[in-house]
Amino acid sequence: MQSPPPSAPTRTPPTLDLVAEIDELTADNLLEADHTRERRLRDLRVEVPRQVLPIPPAGPWPRVAPDPFPGERGLPEIDAAMLTPDIVAGALAHHGSLIVRNFLPPFRVKRLVGAVDAALDGSAQHGDTSGPSPETSPWFDPLQDGMISIFGAGDEWVRVVDSPRAMFEVIEAFQPMVEDVVQPHLGERPSMGSTKWTLRRITPNCYGGWHQDGNFLGEQIRVLNTWVALSRCGGDSGSVGMEILPQPVDHIAPSGTEGALIGFEVSRRVIERMAGERPPVDPVFEPGDALLFDQYTLHRTGSKPGLTENRYAIESWFFAPSTYPLDTAPTPILF
Repeated sequence: MQSPPPSAPTRTPPTLDLVAEIDELTADNLLEADHTRERRLRDLRVEVPRQVLPIPPAGPWPRVAPDPFPGERGLPEIDAAMLTPDIVAGALAHHGSLIVRNFLPPFRVKRLVGAVDAALDGSAQHGDTSGPSPETSPWFDPLQDGMISIFGAGDEWVRVVDSPRAMFEVIEAFQPMVEDVVQPHLGERPSMGSTKWTLRRITPNCYGGWHQDGNFLGEQIRVLNTWVALSRCGGDSGSVGMEILPQPVDHIAPSGTEGALIGFEVSRRVIERMAGERPPVDPVFEPGDALLFDQYTLHRTGSKPGLTENRYAIESWFFAPSTYPLDTAPTPILF
């Protein structure tokens, strides 16, 4: 009796092949940091979203959850050890944002402050055309997608995607919280926006106008911003912090009116009318504390006279891939 022909080998979908390579390279890089490997990891995380077909959103949005902080009229706080996806959903629905204390441990904060400085130094050297071009640096090796990293007016920043080594450090630092909280909250493994995932060093004279990121990103998105302070800031700390309107908002407020300096800025008069009995707050953030909010949250860099210290921070907008805003946050990146 003749044996049946062997079955054709099963081909792994390309995306799964790439994800497996990411996992393998990550394990190797934890043993020994290597720029070529880190650059390959960066390029893989950019390539994977291009191979993922659109998927239907997972469940209703915004997520419905009870108020975890009933009676709180200011900005609610919680320790990172107590954070859950339902607490995130409830805090955003009933208070607009949430402070998470001890989001990152001190050793991670120290490493990431060094990463911010190294990435910004690498960016400055890369842009210096007065002498020979610097060698490719693990701390600044920009993605060639036509977007820029450095800003001005006291707000220095580098896209995480332009610093392969910093990108590796950031992902390792955030991975546990993303897996346990961010991904279940969004219902999908998140993608990052290249221009909305940044390493920041803010000088005391930086001006910040009130705004909502939904003004740039759009309203019909599933997104969670995890802004992490890497230095003490806000309140009476001597460094610019983050002022927040501690109440839920479900629409884009009027911008560019009544004394606003730039088109997307929401004027102070509009903020005062919207605030009512819940005025803006300027909390003190310790190194490693985080602020979670969405595209509707009204906030600004907390500029004021007499400040003396730089502020270090990481801005991380996590998008559900099914609603990723390609027109306003180009180059999706797999977290």
